[in-house]
Amino acid sequence: MLSLKQFLKEAKQVKHVHVAFMGASPNTHMGHNDVFDTMGKHGQSFVGLSGKSTVFSDSERENIANKQTGGKIKFKVEKTAGQTIGRAADTLDDDDEAELHLHFGGDRAGPKGMAEGLKKSVENGKIPELRGRKFKKVHIHYPENVDRPHGFSGTKMRQAAVDGDLKTYRKHVGDGFSKEEAKKMMDRTKEAIDNGSLPLKR
Repeated sequence: MLSLKQFLKEAKQVKHVHVAFMGASPNTHMGHNDVFDTMGKHGQSFVGLSGKSTVFSDSERENIANKQTGGKIKFKVEKTAGQTIGRAADTLDDDDEAELHLHFGGDRAGPKGMAEGLKKSVENGKIPELRGRKFKKVHIHYPENVDRPHGFSGTKMRQAAVDGDLKTYRKHVGDGFSKEEAKKMMDRTKEAIDNGSLPLKR
């Protein structure tokens, strides 16, 4: 016969946390929604943004991403994917059974190797930010169509800034931004590319 504690533990619903970590140079664009759309169907979603930007401050990049996704995901500029996973795990209680969902873009070869390596690191207890927490399962998710038929990319967004093509640039940052807001963002991006502090291609 199960003790009351054991019974309550088995009856408790498994929780789910969703995590992605991505470069955003100099900021996120609407093409990232192919990753975001696979997140958070069950449970909370957390995205770490790479700390590499010479154009926008950390808080500005977090605000841009939040506006593009309607505030459904908790964005934060972080140095490593481990920090993002740790941030997600910190929302769980110590006795919660939880599953971790890792979300990656599938348009490049690199992310697939990174995804498998990160999954193994979590399973083998090599993420210090987890402080010993174990997940019941670790899943990897990619967008349904890895060819990105929407046509958005960071390179195209930066090229639009260089060309002064506000219509294309605004499509990349999303119509949640007014033309005036998009123009200011575009001009700052162009200035950084022109002075060499932001590469056009990476």
